[in-house]
Amino acid sequence: RKPTPTMTAGVMSLRLFTRLLAYILLVSLHPTLAQQHVEDQNEISTSSCSFSGKVLEDVETDSSNRLVNQHALEEDFDQDDEEEEEELEEYDVQGELRRRKLVDGRIATFSKEEEPFFLVPSNLAPGDMAPFVWREDGIQVCPFGQFVGLPHELTTEMYTFVKDTGLLHLFRELAYESRLQRKEHRLFLLNGGREYIAMNAGGNGTNWGDSDLHWVDAADERGFEEVLQVLKRGKLDQVLNSIGEYFDSESLAVTGVGFVAATRSRNATDHADNTGSQENFFNLMFPLILPNDYNSTLHVGGIGRDLVGNGGGEYRLGPVKMRQDAGILLSGDTAHMTSDFDYRSKRQFRVFVSVYIANIKNDKIKKIVAGDGTAYFPPAGMEEWVGAQKGRHWGNEQSLINDVGRQPLAVQDSLSSENCLQRAKQGKCKSDLKGTRMSCLKTCKVLFSDDEYNSKLFPLSQEAPQLIDAWGMKGFERRGELRRRELVDGSIQTFSKEEEPFFLVPKALRAGEMAPFVWREDEQQVCPYGNFVGLPPELSTEMHSFVEESGLSEIFWGLTYEGILPSGKGKLFQVHNGREYIAISTSYGGNWEGCDLYWIDTADERGYEEALRVLERGNFDQVLDSIGQYFQSDSLAVTGLGFMTATHCKSAKAHTDNPGSEENFFNLVFPLLLPEDDVASLNLGGTSKNNHSGVDGDFHLGSVQMRPDVGLLLSGDTTHQTTDFDFRASQELRVFVSVYVADLKNTGIEKIVAGDGTAFFPPKGKVEWVEAQKGRHWGNGASLANDMGRSELDVEDELGPELCSVLKKTGKCNSDLDETRMSCLRTCKVLIDDNEYGSTYFRKNPNKIKDRMESTTEEIIQNTTVHEALTELRRRKLVDGRIPSVESEDEPYFLVPEVLHDGEMAPFVWREDGKVNSLYSQFVGLPFGLSGALQEVALEDGLYDLFEMLAYDK
Repeated sequence: RKPTPTMTAGVMSLRLFTRLLAYILLVSLHPTLAQQHVEDQNEISTSSCSFSGKVLEDVETDSSNRLVNQHALEEDFDQDDEEEEEELEEYDVQGELRRRKLVDGRIATFSKEEEPFFLVPSNLAPGDMAPFVWREDGIQVCPFGQFVGLPHELTTEMYTFVKDTGLLHLFRELAYESRLQRKEHRLFLLNGGREYIAMNAGGNGTNWGDSDLHWVDAADERGFEEVLQVLKRGKLDQVLNSIGEYFDSESLAVTGVGFVAATRSRNATDHADNTGSQENFFNLMFPLILPNDYNSTLHVGGIGRDLVGNGGGEYRLGPVKMRQDAGILLSGDTAHMTSDFDYRSKRQFRVFVSVYIANIKNDKIKKIVAGDGTAYFPPAGMEEWVGAQKGRHWGNEQSLINDVGRQPLAVQDSLSSENCLQRAKQGKCKSDLKGTRMSCLKTCKVLFSDDEYNSKLFPLSQEAPQLIDAWGMKGFERRGELRRRELVDGSIQTFSKEEEPFFLVPKALRAGEMAPFVWREDEQQVCPYGNFVGLPPELSTEMHSFVEESGLSEIFWGLTYEGILPSGKGKLFQVHNGREYIAISTSYGGNWEGCDLYWIDTADERGYEEALRVLERGNFDQVLDSIGQYFQSDSLAVTGLGFMTATHCKSAKAHTDNPGSEENFFNLVFPLLLPEDDVASLNLGGTSKNNHSGVDGDFHLGSVQMRPDVGLLLSGDTTHQTTDFDFRASQELRVFVSVYVADLKNTGIEKIVAGDGTAFFPPKGKVEWVEAQKGRHWGNGASLANDMGRSELDVEDELGPELCSVLKKTGKCNSDLDETRMSCLRTCKVLIDDNEYGSTYFRKNPNKIKDRMESTTEEIIQNTTVHEALTELRRRKLVDGRIPSVESEDEPYFLVPEVLHDGEMAPFVWREDGKVNSLYSQFVGLPFGLSGALQEVALEDGLYDLFEMLAYDK
């Protein structure tokens, strides 16, 4: 939407007005906010968050600028009831808020000497955006133009690409050796058979004036798809995500990429590329090559105006410097102009990159994109091709990294096949670029047919070379298919066939990174839910420390080599820290007959809560975040943790743990202790899954090696089997860890989790306990690091307190594990009473925040600010010792953290009563060397002498 001079406060959106009214009502009901309201009211009412706003101080002091207050807003709405209301867009609000921050310095900008015309942000993180704002009067230039922070990988990957392909050489050749005639197009053959087309776009009478500006872009769809991979490696997804969220786009697709190379320009004219684009079609421009001794600039212009009419009427242009860490986002409606420059005296040149990004929401935008005359590719007027890109790279879980290709497209020659073939033989596909090449898109291979496109660019398999219907699959199935392809084509490097004969196993996975189980033989997925998962290095370290310090490691060895567990029975063991664990032999009947496999897990809720803290210290949140995002879970909770130890096994049975779990209940298995002189592995099995054709293969099993830095994520539906092994000759054993993770989205899943018979804890069939964990560790801001504890739980003895007390006195709580202990959950302290749970494990401060026992995590998030919640969580950790504090002799008044990492924060908490001194005051860990660096400055500048003089000499 373009600004109009008549725009006034009377056409503000009802949405913004009601927000303002609600705020005023809140202030009137909350006296503590009254003063803040008085201070904020003028700023809120001065300028509705639209195209631009005049510097706030100017507006407040100049009555002619129609200072808007609450009464004026009401009057304007009354006067304009019959006028058509124009809805404010979210980007109007965002633009105004960021404009203010540029004006008042909250967003740091370059100095006037460096940027005389615009308030240019001096430090934008990748994806950060800030509007074009005039330095002179603080008015926004236009609603759609933005500075955008770029990932450093973008220019690195793009430069590597132009160097490796020969484009860099072509740029130099165009600049100083083989200049094209004005408006001449020529096809160049580059390294690897790539074809690019260059056009001399300069010349008097054009937008680029007297210049040698050359536009270079891919000559065909092959080149376009290749450069998309460069953008993927360059992490352009961060920018796409910011653009999509800022402008509230339905979806986004990259529709073209080109290069602009030049040595000189003079008398260019200002222009807009594609009027009518508004917030739906952008050119993201950034420099790839800049001359050493010159500033390269681009002129940007417009008529700045805010909602109440300030700043309107004056059209202005001004230059802004191009920098490699920031891009210029130009809507098709944004006026811009090539600045005057001449680098020929030093035989230098500059190269800008243009990335075209579109929200293809309707036929109008489709026509605008297809009608763009700057780029050679996509072919002008090819609306069908543009439509096939819709939503490809952002929105509905789409991205460059998850790119599934364009939609099906009927590619035809506009001339007869015979005619096109004849012309192709005459070489006209490469020489007659405007005629033959555009009329014979199929024959000249400008566009791929669907079969070629899918087999060459997005291959699935030899059996199913068709395009994935991305909208007919679940999100995790689509992600699994994309990663399967990367395993097959080598984009994800895998172990050799000698090392892993059955599966394509990734060689290196970052913490939390996931890749599906894929058969080496037929390159198909084993099942839709099974995944390799990269583990944080801290996880193994923390788990090792835990089992050593607790004495669990002694139990592992005792079970396997000392026979401390009677045959076929479970036994309760007390470990060093007083916690109780139960070991069960699985060797008699069932899936592990012929094995000495023991299952060891906590005997009660206290041990379970302690195990969660080990996972927290092991950065298990990284794994939970990946699982939740990959499977688009509603929420996640860790529902159990156990250990499996064994020295030998033979002829174990293949099985699934909990059928019906699908993507909602997982067992993450990873090795804690591996034999030094042998290999530990696990068999995985399934029916080869073809996500596209739906035609499944045969069921088979294969072994995969267990490695310390990789976990196996097994759904309750994933078939697996303990392999044959025997480590007794070398007196070794293996220990695996199982972490159970569940999306407790419905009662069906809760019953599956509660009915799992492998673990001793949680108590089998205790659905209420499982339900109390829902959403505890991932989703809606929850995590292990911010764990608020379980929900309220009524813990009762099934046999009644009197009988259970008698049984406890006879030692049955510790000896009769299946009957007494499971029937006396309260008396035997298997589960913790709510009062003890809240006071011992998740102590509450009644003056600050509701305890987890009185409200769900979601309610806490709704009823408090983020910093209040974080303050409360860290207060609890100081009080219960999870954050160690300095001894009382050294700090008698406060719980002062012993160690804080760089930037880590902790609130001021009174030692006496455990309450927070202030919500806004914090201890902060400082970077090592900061103090020393400041001391150096003080010494060098003579500040110490000044300090001493002030202290003693006055």
